[in-house]
Amino acid sequence: IGNGFRPAVGSFPWHVGIYVKDGAKTYKNICGGSLITKNLVISAAHCFYDETENKPYNASNYAVGAGKYYRSWDAPERYSQKSMVEYVKLPSDYFGTSGNLAEDIALVKLQTSFVFNMYVVPICVDWRNKHDHQQLREGQSGMLAGWGKDITGKPTEDLFAVNMPYVERQTCRDNVPVEFRGFLTFDKFCAGLMNGSSACDGDSGGGLCFERYGTWYLRGVVSVSPQEDNHCDLYSYVAFTRVNAYVEWLITSIHDIISTSKSKHLQVNGSYDMRNTSTSSSQQWHSEWMLRMRKVGASKS
Repeated sequence: IGNGFRPAVGSFPWHVGIYVKDGAKTYKNICGGSLITKNLVISAAHCFYDETENKPYNASNYAVGAGKYYRSWDAPERYSQKSMVEYVKLPSDYFGTSGNLAEDIALVKLQTSFVFNMYVVPICVDWRNKHDHQQLREGQSGMLAGWGKDITGKPTEDLFAVNMPYVERQTCRDNVPVEFRGFLTFDKFCAGLMNGSSACDGDSGGGLCFERYGTWYLRGVVSVSPQEDNHCDLYSYVAFTRVNAYVEWLITSIHDIISTSKSKHLQVNGSYDMRNTSTSSSQQWHSEWMLRMRKVGASKS
């Protein structure tokens, strides 16, 4: 994230790091993601896709870290939790850059369930599309966290965050390079300030989250932004995959994962029918988390 700010530890308890094997025992951070249950993460499809072979990489190459403030896999952190990846589900019509990164979303199943605490909290998904249009409209802003590159062109070791206002589609089209407009596919929305504070390489897959009545909702997944000199253009808008365009796909994918899971055990707020599931479990954690953040004097955003 370029020109962001260092949030208080625990400010983004749903944010996870996506790591790939880098040698026999080490892992490097390549993307971000958002924890939606104890063992499910939403991220970007391109984090798991081999553009050369036009197919997904093997899920066993990946691991996920939660409750982390530092990018390094081996950083000594009291509250971090780690898991290997068991399974990655991508939309059947995802074709990478050849498809202009349409349907750039991934559902990641963990081998080991995380334990919720004040530093590992799931983000809510608006399964019933109740607040999507209230939050994704002009005048509303979301928060994004990540370990992506900063203005020096290097990934940050500490977690950084940035406030990104929603941008109307036509405004976005009018202000991005002509050659980039093809990436503003049917399932994308734009956000940003065009002032040098923005997402950058390595922030892909991270969640743009909006708060409503004390509950945070996952609205967007970092997908793509214009490049300048082979580096992200921090003065342009960022295109996000709109999560609520994939509610039905997510529900179907969760059922598919349940039926094929090695463990046959998946906790999704106590119910497998997502549309009839309240967000009470996540909201409980959000309430306790926000209370703690107030006590330490940190802003909820």
